[in-house]
Amino acid sequence: MPTDSIGSLAPQRRPIGSRFLLIFLRAIQLIWTLCIMLIIGGFVDPRPGTFDRVIFASSTVLLSLGFHWTAAGYAEESGLTVTRYFKQHFIPCDHIRNATWGGWDFAKLVVTTEHSIEGSTRLDFAYWGGSWQAFRRTWIPENVKWVVDHVNAHRQIVKAVKPAG
Repeated sequence: MPTDSIGSLAPQRRPIGSRFLLIFLRAIQLIWTLCIMLIIGGFVDPRPGTFDRVIFASSTVLLSLGFHWTAAGYAEESGLTVTRYFKQHFIPCDHIRNATWGGWDFAKLVVTTEHSIEGSTRLDFAYWGGSWQAFRRTWIPENVKWVVDHVNAHRQIVKAVKPAG
């Protein structure tokens, strides 16, 4: 009588996004913010003008908004576990609205949730390698395919179970 291995009984975690890229982008965000604070505070230039302060402050805000959605984590049958800044969040499959692959700027999995996580319902799981192939739509990581298929299949099941009304 053949038996299954113990590993096949354990839930499979599929990594999504690049943890290295997440840490790299957060480091850029922190370093830029600290540099701007030094410039605006007058440590670098003894008398920064109002125009300089506005430019530096607005560039810091734009950089923060641009990197805000970046996340990394892993996917399981029951949902996604993600880290955006410092805290891990679990998102059950019931709370995921959409999952799509590809963007015009990076190779990324974009997940939209029903409830806000750290101020946003959008999560971008960026990938370090394969950006050019992703831009040409010729490369999709296996874990991303699994997440997109799993989320879409779960949404179809939920639609079929919900009564029309």
